[in-house]
This record gives sequence, structure tokens and C-alpha cells, in this order.
Amino acid sequence: MQFGDYSKYLQRLENTSARLEITSILAEMIEILEPEEIKQAVYLSLGYLDAPFKSIKFNMAEKLALRAISIAYNIAETDVENLYNDLGDLGLAAEKLSLKHQGQEPIKKQTVVEVYNALLKIANASGTGSQDKKIITTAELLKSTDSVSAKFIIRIILGTNRLGFTELTILDALAKVLGKNKKFGKSIEEKYNTHPDIGYVTYLIKTKGEKGLRELDIEIGIPILAQKCQRLSGVEEILEKMGEVYAEYKFDGTRVQLHMDRSVLNTARKSLFEELKEDKGFLIKTYTRNLEETTHQYPEIVTAANKQIKAESAIL
Repeated sequence: MQFGDYSKYLQRLENTSARLEITSILAEMIEILEPEEIKQAVYLSLGYLDAPFKSIKFNMAEKLALRAISIAYNIAETDVENLYNDLGDLGLAAEKLSLKHQGQEPIKKQTVVEVYNALLKIANASGTGSQDKKIITTAELLKSTDSVSAKFIIRIILGTNRLGFTELTILDALAKVLGKNKKFGKSIEEKYNTHPDIGYVTYLIKTKGEKGLRELDIEIGIPILAQKCQRLSGVEEILEKMGEVYAEYKFDGTRVQLHMDRSVLNTARKSLFEELKEDKGFLIKTYTRNLEETTHQYPEIVTAANKQIKAESAIL
């Protein structure tokens, strides 16, 4: 799919607040997308580049994005800033300036995958001069796309692309694609809870249908979604809702989900295993209940797990 056509779907999603209509639009989009682009399209619709637990961040502040827009459309940074202040949305500012700029630069017919790869390049830019690389690559991308695409590209980079739906809405859309009812959507949700990578889940269902859904299972290195408690206002409300209860003091701390597999090398984590010999570099990661990786924050947990866990592989 051309990214310009994909952006029209994002525009339709932005223009509706009705959940059923949003689900229908997503189902239509999923059916039209090719298998080789489905994961990228789903991730981008939610405003990220991969499953959240992969922690791929753009690390690009508004000021850098503003500079990229300035370069792309050959306009003073102060003028971009003034327009941004008027509109309150840098994506809308990019869209407006892109419309004025049309005709000065040829619009390339780029696919969803091509734009995704350019965005990935921006996110992965690191080291000396990385900020300049991010700005230049963003400017080049903006120059070569239509105005609606420019709006969504800027919002995705800044993390402000909120279209009024979540991963759960996409799961409902997948049930619709399979021609199943909402009850079937619950079984998709259960599978997603054990393997919360919405792009991969969509790809499997797109390519293999219900058979693909059956392939989903718990996997080391893929954090499992934690069931979160419902917040209530106080003890009285808890008793009213639950009746007789047992209660205990709760110490402040962090929930840790630990994944370990001694048979899988993980060279990116070697710095955590300085005191280890034969086991140096095996896969071990920790996550929060929100699926954020915290491995580097708690090296003592990693060391303790290596010494105390006797299993070859485990999820704790």
C-alpha cells in the first residue's frame, strides 16, 4: 500500500469517535494491507515502531522536529514556531506548510514499508551527530510525502499520534476480519495477553486465520500482560464491592517479570554478567507490569537469578 493511501485511513480514523465505525475502518484496512506490510502498518497506527517492550524510541524533541520542518519546506524556524503556537499541533503545522510547498518538490510514491524504514532509521540514529542525522532524514521524508502523510509522520515521531483506539480495538477488528462475533474477540484477547505484540498477532491472523491464533503461546523474551487491579476510592468502597476481605500492608516497590533462558545468547546484555564465566551473555530480561524493560536498572536481580534459579529457562 502507498503511504499516501494509508494516511487516508489514519485520517478517517481521526475523524470518527464511534468505536464500531473505528473497528470497521481498521478491519477494512487490515483486509487490504499485504502480509509483508501489515505489522508496520499496525504499529504506526498506534504511534510506535514495534511492540512497546522492544523500547524503540525516536528521542526527538519538538525543537528538532520543528527544525526538520523548517528545512523540508524552506521556511524560517521562527515562522514554523509561530504557526505551531497558533495551531497547537506540530503535525497540523507540517500539513499546512506541506500544502503551501506542493509543486516545489516531487512527491514520491512510497510504500508503508519504505516510510516505516525511514522512520526506523530516524529512531536508530545514534552517536556523534545523531541529532543532525535525525533532522536531515526527517526533512527528506517530509519533502517527499503529501500533506496528510506529513502530519502523521510528525505526530508518530513526537508520540502524539492518538487516534482514539488501542490494541484492544484492533483485536475486535481482527475478529471482524475473520467473520467472527465479539465473543471470539475475547479468545483473541486472551492469546494477545500472553503474547502482547499486536503487529505479530495481526500478521499471524492475517496470513493463517484461526490456525495462526492457535500458534500464539507464551514465549521467553515476550513479557506477559499482567492483570491489573481496579482502583477504588477507599476501604469503605472495597468492603461494599467485595464483602468480607483479608488485607495486609503493602510495601512500596516494583513488580518484576523476569525471563531467563541459558540456551539463548544475548550479547547485548554482557555488561550485566561481569562476574559470570561460562554463562556470560545468556538471555535474561526484566520487565514492569507495563511491559517496560528494566534489565539494566536492576543488575543485582540478574546476578541473583543466575545464582539461585536452577532451571535452564524460566519466566517468573
